[in-house]
Amino acid sequence: MVPRRFASLPHEIRHLIYQAYFTLEDGYAFQPGSGKLAAADGQALDLALMYTCRLIASETKNLPLKHNVVSFWTVYHPEWRSWTGRFDYLVRTQYFMQTHILVELGSLGYVTPAIYEEIGGKFPWFVSKLQQAVRSPEQYRTVYSGLYLDEVARDRDWTVYGTVTSRERVFWGTSGPRYELSQAVKFALRLVAQELESGPVSRSAQPIVGWQGDRKDLLDFLDECFEPWDIPSWSDLEAVGQRLGDEEKWDRLQLWELDNWGRFNVAHRSKYRFSAAAVAIRFLRHLPDSKRLSLSHNVARRPHRGGVPGTSFQWSHPFPPGKSKTPN
Repeated sequence: MVPRRFASLPHEIRHLIYQAYFTLEDGYAFQPGSGKLAAADGQALDLALMYTCRLIASETKNLPLKHNVVSFWTVYHPEWRSWTGRFDYLVRTQYFMQTHILVELGSLGYVTPAIYEEIGGKFPWFVSKLQQAVRSPEQYRTVYSGLYLDEVARDRDWTVYGTVTSRERVFWGTSGPRYELSQAVKFALRLVAQELESGPVSRSAQPIVGWQGDRKDLLDFLDECFEPWDIPSWSDLEAVGQRLGDEEKWDRLQLWELDNWGRFNVAHRSKYRFSAAAVAIRFLRHLPDSKRLSLSHNVARRPHRGGVPGTSFQWSHPFPPGKSKTPN
């Protein structure tokens, strides 16, 4: 039973008491192991007041989230390495496929002036780089030749000495993070796909691995591609990996990497993390609408907790458009 004296207080006074009780100086922190929120120091949250009586439970049900900053961090766990690593590997592979298809279709005239203008409205820095690649598609063909899985396996980002991918050897000199480049490619390719006629693309002279050559297949492919902020299930990764035939290469990429230069008598394996934004989005999707709307502060912090950053394609990207903003 709630004390009569407390119940007789004006609602505004009761709310100030609730706010003082629930608000923590450092807010809440998401705990990836349990999938729950805790205090910033990892201690369990004290929510006992909510269970005092029905009145208090009703008045306070959304206040803990309303009055606290919620922090999310990049997540690394040794047992999740295969999960995060394979996701990173497949995101890169899909990006290479998207880029190849875009450049090939552009070289055949499917990237029209109107499409370039629309691309420029959202990614103005990308237009000149795409035009340059489209003018010399043969250079791109010698880079990948459709062997997307092999290119990811050879990428310096998967070695101990390389932790930052070049501009994928196609869009040299592109400024901005890799996330923005991948989004520009996907945006442009979707515009092209929507303008294609039904049926096979008749003008294509260069075979494109991973695409059957018609509008529907291209749109389906884009819809199935992972986003950097996804945390897909292992079964989804298996399905995509099997469609791309990655079993042998993925097994090889899980091996320890030796120092072929002879500088160190050690072996290495890269760390892969799910980004803070990905973790936050997954958590928010599992919240009821009422609790999600009560979040007045939702902070996804990029910095990992200790150690050297992992080499993940999706490690450093912002919240996607329409999601909560991530501070610098």
